[in-house]
Amino acid sequence: MPIIISPFCRAARNAAWEEFLFRRRPLQPALLFYRNEAAVLWGRNQNPYLECDVPKCRRQGVSLLRRISGGGTVYHDLGNLNYCFILPRGTCEPGYAVQLLCRCLQELGVPELRVCERHSLWLGERKVSGSAFALSGPAMLLHGCLLLHSDLARLQELLQPVLTDAPGRRGLASVRSPVVNLNAVCPAVSAAAVQEALSDLAVELWPTLADEQETASEPAELLAPYEEKFTCESWTMEMATTINVQRP
Repeated sequence: MPIIISPFCRAARNAAWEEFLFRRRPLQPALLFYRNEAAVLWGRNQNPYLECDVPKCRRQGVSLLRRISGGGTVYHDLGNLNYCFILPRGTCEPGYAVQLLCRCLQELGVPELRVCERHSLWLGERKVSGSAFALSGPAMLLHGCLLLHSDLARLQELLQPVLTDAPGRRGLASVRSPVVNLNAVCPAVSAAAVQEALSDLAVELWPTLADEQETASEPAELLAPYEEKFTCESWTMEMATTINVQRP
């Protein structure tokens, strides 16, 4: 399994890297790690105006991005560690990546962990990691973020929407949960340690896959079409005017 460590901290570039791996044919399983500078990312079927303070994000220079996966709205900064598995469709259930992360953290000595039915990881009574997935042809994408030492005050501030109603275009609402940084409970657990543990476990589970490590060195022109999409207003914001999906 190619284990890729992205040198980029731009949300659009890392989202492009994920989608490039996801769409690449023939499918090549991979595990990508990355961190983003301040960004708010929401699920494909969500309305950002009902999920976050869009004007404040723009004033503060926080990146805004619609994912290709489902799930809820999240805040990223350099205090997060993000991972993305690209695997053959049907290899595992959507929540499997969170289970692997839980196993890794337990081996690193993190106590009181439990996996929630929404494919999130909780540390005691607070959420420490969320995940989402996407399917396309023969490929499945499983990705998630782990709160290590994120700015939780800013997270709470930016994930407060200005609007409370938008008739005809509500989208799927996030299930809001109390959150905690892993380092508040286990300060000795580093991003590098988690990254190494999850990489080792991936190679252990899929030994027939290559296990070489590489940096994100694909030519920029291969990522450019995807990065352009993630920075395009029609994908990022204008899709909100066409959404008409609600939870039953």
